[in-house]
Amino acid sequence: METVSLCDEEALGVASAITPVPGGVGHMTIFMLLCNTLEAAKRISIFINDIIGEVVNVGPSEDLMAKGKSTIKLELTIRDITDTRLICTLWSGYAKEVSNFFKSNEASCIVCVARFVCAQEFRGAVRVSNVFNATEILFDPQLQEVLDFKSKLPNDDLAINRENFDPKSTPIRVYLYDEFFIKNPIKLSVH
Repeated sequence: METVSLCDEEALGVASAITPVPGGVGHMTIFMLLCNTLEAAKRISIFINDIIGEVVNVGPSEDLMAKGKSTIKLELTIRDITDTRLICTLWSGYAKEVSNFFKSNEASCIVCVARFVCAQEFRGAVRVSNVFNATEILFDPQLQEVLDFKSKLPNDDLAINRENFDPKSTPIRVYLYDEFFIKNPIKLSVH
């Protein structure tokens, strides 16, 4: 396909339908640009989620060095109505806010709603963490969904375990045999 240059008058007529692509790749219609943007958003949305759960463990705040800067990390665990647990890692300002909230709040059942968190899987265990300046975290919001969720929670009077959480003690759901031979089988090549 040949690229044709347009004169200024012709370009004005189609300027709203064609936009240059940075990097000198050529011209792309706005429709093509939108399609690419939507495809990228679909790929990203696989990893961006909204979650709801009862907080069961709150770990201590840790002061760490990341990318040459000091930052705060806090890990907490939430559970759903089937007692499936999920580790949430919060960084920087989110970690400070959540830590301060739990230091000042002694309620026995606190429901956490987090919007726009990033989910990651490692060795069969799924974790979520906040997304820089995008995550929204709410504790016990007065929403119908939260009230419905609380009514479905097991009535086991589970108290929040504060400051004694060790994420390394959380069992990994994939055994080493499965990791090496089932999920990642050995590929042999015969010459």
